[in-house]
Amino acid sequence: MKNLISIVVLVSLTCVLLAEGNGEGGYGSAMEIQLDQTVSGHLASTYQEDFYKFDLDRTGTLEVKMMEVPANAQTEMVLSSEHGSILPVMASGSVPGELVTLKADITQPDLYYLLIRNQVEGDLAETDYAFVVSLSR
Repeated sequence: MKNLISIVVLVSLTCVLLAEGNGEGGYGSAMEIQLDQTVSGHLASTYQEDFYKFDLDRTGTLEVKMMEVPANAQTEMVLSSEHGSILPVMASGSVPGELVTLKADITQPDLYYLLIRNQVEGDLAETDYAFVVSLSR
């Protein structure tokens, strides 16, 4: 029952995030990224979420690996697809500064969205992070 509740909450969260697509910070303003390239991002104290998108034309195992995380940031990543080809997948650090890796089996080509946010409440000094998205067969 606990797993079912978690899935419902995660699906609900993703629906809310997709609905925010027309506003600043929503999936509608997601920055397009390429596979196998280091992507750098910036979290400011007043805005603690970044949105990315990438198109996958084949199946395989997707890996989003944080390469650099500030010591005072506790990173959370949420992966979802435009047409529901996968349920949202989430990975989060358990302590500030932890390098997080998200893995997902991609069974259908689709446009995918990635949300990166900081889970630490309160005043976050402006910080930089970096990650790489890869797809293996």
